[in-house]
Order: sequence, then structure tokens, then C-alpha cells
Amino acid sequence: MSRLAAALAVLVSLTASAAQAPKPKAAIARTAGKIIKAQSKLAPGSDGPEFREGRVTIFDKADHTEEFKVTPKTKVTLDGRPAKFQKAAVIGALVLKGLYDPNTKALASLDLKSGPKLDADDSLHGGTVHGEITNTDVIKGVLSIRAADKSMREFIVPETAKIIREAEGKPAEEIRIEALSVGDAVEVHSADGKTALEIHARAAR
Repeated sequence: MSRLAAALAVLVSLTASAAQAPKPKAAIARTAGKIIKAQSKLAPGSDGPEFREGRVTIFDKADHTEEFKVTPKTKVTLDGRPAKFQKAAVIGALVLKGLYDPNTKALASLDLKSGPKLDADDSLHGGTVHGEITNTDVIKGVLSIRAADKSMREFIVPETAKIIREAEGKPAEEIRIEALSVGDAVEVHSADGKTALEIHARAAR
């Protein structure tokens, strides 16, 4: 066999081996924590509305907030049983384990546990709540905070609500919800535990 023929034979052999080699699996990352925001998009289906896609924001154990994608292929369980994302992913639900693609942030699986249930009186009590902003929804006028007791709270912020920004060495100024940022320390005054009447905020350090 000539040298050229031998070289071609080796090249063909290497090419075949490369083609048969298994492709490396995509890296999978893991998260755990608590749901602070969830959104679902449904579309008409033959048997009623069908889940198309979703978004879930998780406040993890390292005190980081991150948003993930949810698809119809995402395996969702609640308290150990298969569940629909739009019903299982509610604010306060615990994320025992979420596996996702770090490049696309798409969840492959989401293992949830029901969060602690509030007594009827607890969800309606008024007063002042101190905490840290975890999310602001300017369009809906909703403010999400992690209270001093580590519980997650959501407040509706109507246009009539007074929002005051306080800073050392500067006079307090009235602002709008758009000026609030994740991480800001806030003091929320409410009469019913759901609707903010007045908010005092300090910028995150």
C-alpha cells in the first residue's frame, strides 16, 4: 500500500470515529429558593386552554433574584405530584430543586413545595412592613418585597400612593414606582395588608 493510500485510510478511520463519538451533554445548573413572581401564557386548544410558555422569578438561598423560562416540556411537580405550572407556581411556593440550561435559562424540571398558608386574618392585617424590594411591576403597579421576617409580600401601588425617597444628606423627595429598584430598603404603610398607602424608600448600598 502506498503512503498516500495509507494516509487516506487513516483519515477515513479518524473521520468515522469522530462521527460516531457521542456529543457532549449540555451543562445543567441547579437552583432552589422561593417563587416571588410567576407568569403564564395560555392559548386555545382542542381540550381547552393550553399552556404555551411561562416565566418564573426565584429568590434563591444565596439571596439572588433570577428569572427563568418555562416551556411545555418543563417537568413540574408540587408536593411530590405532577402539576401544571400555571397552578403550582404561585408566589411563596418553595423551589426544592430547579434544573435549567445556564445558557438559555430554560427550566428542564421544577420541583415545588406548597408555601406556608396564611390565616385569614394574616393576609388582611394592616400596618407597616419593613423589607427589601425583590421586584417591581411598573405596568401592573405591583411591588414585591422580602419582609424582615423573610416572608415574601406583594403590594398593589395605586397612583394615589405616596412614595418618598430618603437619602443621607439630601432632602426627601417624592418619586414614582419606576424610580424604585431591586434591593432598595422600604417601609410600606398599608391599611389592608395588600394596598400600599405610603412607601418610604432608601437606595440599596
